Amino acid sequence: MAPSLLVAIKFGAMVFTAGAVAAVLLAVVRALIAVLRGQPIDRSRIILLHGMLAGLSLTVAATLLRLLITRDWQGIGMTASILLLRTILKQVLRWEERQLERGEASPPAPPHAKVISPSDLPPGG
Repeated sequence: MAPSLLVAIKFGAMVFTAGAVAAVLLAVVRALIAVLRGQPIDRSRIILLHGMLAGLSLTVAATLLRLLITRDWQGIGMTASILLLRTILKQVLRWEERQLERGEASPPAPPHAKVISPSDLPPGG
């Protein structure tokens, strides 16, 4: 393989990896803003899931690019294992996303506790 092609593939993988990091960081910021604005926590979780899924897709692309320059069977097996794990994780995240969109993922919030003052207690108790 030509040295310039190797450099281009490595650079492309690095760009995809940086994009994955940026996607996740952007999702974290957006989720925090949603929480601070008082939106439901499930909305923030969906925002985070979308960012994580985008990041995983980009890391899979980076891994596939790196696979192009892998020369031995051990490296190919390791890359295939990483791809399998990422694919499983992606499916789990998609399942969680569907559950959140249906409103089934998180249990109802506990009722807010009422603060009791001593005057609210029954006499003699």
